[in-house]
Amino acid sequence: MIDTLKLPTILKKVCNDPRKPNSAFLELEIVPGEIFKIDPSMLQELCDELKCGISLIECGRTNMLPYGVSRDAKIENGRLSIRIEVLKGLRLGGQHSFASTDSVIKVINAGIVKHFFIGLSNVICECDKCQETLFKRDERRCEHWPGEKDKDDGVFTYTIKKALPVVVSSVTLKVRDYENIELLTRSEEISKVDKRMALKRNLERGPRIITKSSDHRFD
Repeated sequence: MIDTLKLPTILKKVCNDPRKPNSAFLELEIVPGEIFKIDPSMLQELCDELKCGISLIECGRTNMLPYGVSRDAKIENGRLSIRIEVLKGLRLGGQHSFASTDSVIKVINAGIVKHFFIGLSNVICECDKCQETLFKRDERRCEHWPGEKDKDDGVFTYTIKKALPVVVSSVTLKVRDYENIELLTRSEEISKVDKRMALKRNLERGPRIITKSSDHRFD
């Protein structure tokens, strides 16, 4: 089981609802990466969870209070979209990037803030090559590594079978596969030996999948 993983999402639009004039609504759509894909049954589970209300935060800062919440979710043509409510006129303090939610809505409307992710916890990933689970605690476990080249010069990919969405977050940069690979190397489920091997493999692979430090961490 993996502690954390990020699902990249794109902003589709910002809209209003006449029934809630004091709120703005963000419509986001999940866009999986090339290495971590979502099982269709898992997509429906995510949809159901997101309808129950998942907090919107910024820069993955789980130690700060949210400024929005998911209100609805739906699947169309195999794609999952989320509707998030942000209250207008809410003052933000402390380490928030903006003074109020009105400022947040303005920069999102202007396309300045446009990248988001869904933070997952308790993730179970299955290797698409050997159909074994990554980091399973027994002899039947996947011996490959996400993004690592296979003998056919492709890369090993994984399907997310189970996960629990815990946050939605705005971020400065688009979430890419290398960030999730970095999260795996920091996972408490991996032994120290596995961590050293993972970092060594990332360095050997070069710039294609190499790990990179990130200012925004979902720990």
